[in-house]
Amino acid sequence: MKKGIILVNPWVSNGHPFRKFMYMGTKGIYFEAWYVYENKIEKAMFYKKDLKMFEICGRSESYDNFIKDLKEDLKTVENK
Repeated sequence: MKKGIILVNPWVSNGHPFRKFMYMGTKGIYFEAWYVYENKIEKAMFYKKDLKMFEICGRSESYDNFIKDLKEDLKTVENK
């Protein structure tokens, strides 16, 4: 699974902060997820073995744009 994939937790009600989150990669036996709570980005860790419980509902274009913009910014800084 690629970073930036949006996952849905089907066992959590709509409107709950853990309902939808963005996959951010694995770390050991866990995977990291980012979600929004009270207008802040928060991190959560889930067991990697439980990844199959969540449904894929899309991909974050914002994540892709962030990575692209960051790469361009770093190139600009390197040239100075």
